[in-house]
Amino acid sequence: MEGGKSPMFRQRQTRDGNGSLLAMASMKWSMHIFVAIMLGICILYNSLSGEPVSNERLRSIEIEFNAEVDVEQGGPRPGRAEQLRLRLKDDPFNFLVTDDELEAMSLEQEEIDEEGLLSNFDELLEDEGQRTDAIFEPPPLFSNEEEGRLREASLKALFGVNDPEFSMFTQTEKPPSLYLLKLHKVGGTSVALALKNASVHYNLNECDKLKSCKRDHHKEIFFQHSENTGAIDRIFPGTALVTLFREPVSHFVSKSTWMFNRKYFTEYPLRACDYSEAVGDKPPLLREMKFVCHDDAVRHNATLSQFLERVEKVSRTELKCDESCYSITRPSSKEPSVAIQQLTDSYALYTTTEHLDEFLVLLALRFGWSIDTMIYEKCKDQGEAKISPRDLVGEHAWALEKIKRLTKNMNGVYEHAKSKFESFVGKLGPEFPKLVAIFKERVRAFQEHVRASKKNPKRWRRHKNVLMC
Repeated sequence: MEGGKSPMFRQRQTRDGNGSLLAMASMKWSMHIFVAIMLGICILYNSLSGEPVSNERLRSIEIEFNAEVDVEQGGPRPGRAEQLRLRLKDDPFNFLVTDDELEAMSLEQEEIDEEGLLSNFDELLEDEGQRTDAIFEPPPLFSNEEEGRLREASLKALFGVNDPEFSMFTQTEKPPSLYLLKLHKVGGTSVALALKNASVHYNLNECDKLKSCKRDHHKEIFFQHSENTGAIDRIFPGTALVTLFREPVSHFVSKSTWMFNRKYFTEYPLRACDYSEAVGDKPPLLREMKFVCHDDAVRHNATLSQFLERVEKVSRTELKCDESCYSITRPSSKEPSVAIQQLTDSYALYTTTEHLDEFLVLLALRFGWSIDTMIYEKCKDQGEAKISPRDLVGEHAWALEKIKRLTKNMNGVYEHAKSKFESFVGKLGPEFPKLVAIFKERVRAFQEHVRASKKNPKRWRRHKNVLMC
C-alpha cells in the first residue's frame, strides 16, 4: 500500500482534484460571463442615456478583470504601463517621462501591437481615388529624360565608389531584402512611410511583426521599431540592414517633449483662443480637458517651461548611450565604440536625420524603385508650438550646455554616422545632388498638397496602422 494510502483513497483524491479543477474552470468562465454581461449592461445603459462608454473605461474594466483572473492563476502580471516602465528602466530619457505619459504610451503601443504597422497611403492617395489594397502597377523609373539621365549617372557613380563600409553598393546584385532598424524620434516614421509606399507599388512581401514572421515566408522588407537580434538573421538572411540617427541635443529635446504636445495636436481645434473667456490667468487652452481652442505660442511656452523644469531636476552629469547604441548592437551594448564598430561590420547603409532625403534616394537607386514611390508625408509637425535647441539661448543657455554634457556618449555615434555618410555622398559627383533636389521638390509639393487637403491641417491624424500621421 503506497504511502499508507489505499487505492480507493488515491482514486477518491484524484476524483476530488479533477472536481476542483473543473470548479476553478467553471468559476473562471463564470467571471468571463459576468464581465461580459456587465459590459453589455453598461453599453446598453449608455446608449439609452446618450453617453457612450469610453474606450478608456472599457479598457480599465478589462484590465481589472484580467488582473483578477491572473491572481487565481498564480499572481498578477504587470500592466502595460508597468511593462513599458520595466522595458524603459535603463533608458536615459526615462526620468523625463511621467507616469501618465507612460500610461498613454503603453495604450498607444497596445494599438500598434494589435494593428501592425504603417498603411499610410490609403488616406494620402484618397484624392486620386487610389487605395493601398488596390493592385498597383510599378510606376516608370523616371518622369522625364533629364531625370533618367541623372539617375543613370548617379548609379554609375554609386558603383564606382569602392567603400566596403557601405556594403550595399559593393555588389551589382541587389540584396534579397531591406531591414530598417527604426529608432525613436529620428525621422524613422517618415522613412517607414516612404518604404511602405514603395512596398505597395512593387508588391513586396512585408513582415509586419517580427515575432510572427518565419524564415520560410521569404519576407522582403521590414520597417518597424526593433532591436538588433538574432531574429534578423533567421528571418532575413543576407538582408541589407540600415538605420539613421539624430543630432543628440535635438533628439533629447524632441524625445522629451513630444508626449507633452501629442494630445494637443491630436485634438487641435479650428477655433483660436478667445482670452476674454479665460478664467483668471489660465487660458482655455491649458485646461485639463479636450482643447477647446488653439494658441501655439502659449503651448510653446508651456512646453518649454515644463521641459526646463524637468531638465533642471536631472542630477546626473552624463547619460549612458541610449538606443543609438543598445538597440543597434548585438549583444546589446551601451558603449559608443561597440556601436560604431558594429555599424562598420554589419550595416549596409546608415545616415542622420538631416540627410533623410539623400538616404531615401540611395535606397530607391539600389533597389530599382522610382523616387516617386519614396515620397512621404511629414508626420508629427508641431509647428510654432515646437521647442528646439534654438530656444535654449539667453537665460535658458544653461539647459543647452547641460544637455550637451548629458548626451556626450550619443554624440560619438552620431558624428561617426554623419561624417561617414557625407564623405560617401561627396564622392558621387555633381549629378546625384541634382537628383536629390528633384526628389526634395516633389516631397515639398506633396506635403503642401496633403496639408491643403486636410480640413484641419495642423491636427495629427489617427491612422489605423500609424501611431500619428
